[in-house]
Amino acid sequence: MPSELSTGSAGLSVDITLPTDSTAVVTFAGEIDRTNCVEVVRVVDEVLRCHGPRRVSLDMGEVRFIDSGGVRALVISQEEARRQGGDLEIGRAHLIVHQVLTITGLLEDFNLGPA
Repeated sequence: MPSELSTGSAGLSVDITLPTDSTAVVTFAGEIDRTNCVEVVRVVDEVLRCHGPRRVSLDMGEVRFIDSGGVRALVISQEEARRQGGDLEIGRAHLIVHQVLTITGLLEDFNLGPA
């Protein structure tokens, strides 16, 4: 179920791989900022509600920028996944995303190891 989100000046693309086992993979590319962070929450919520995976793994290897709005979207998405009995992790992260999550103290919350 690939989809393209054109939000903000840089935009954000999203690709969703639905679970063949119990994990759905949501791949983001571009920038996650205050102009499109609501879409991140919406996409993750839709995957959780419509497909019910036990785990959502975010591939953020192509996310070149993330601001506080993007970090907030990740935290909200993780809280929603847990509320629904699942979990949300970041399976792969661009160095920028990794640095931001390290600075904010959220690296371990998303099961992301060292860069």
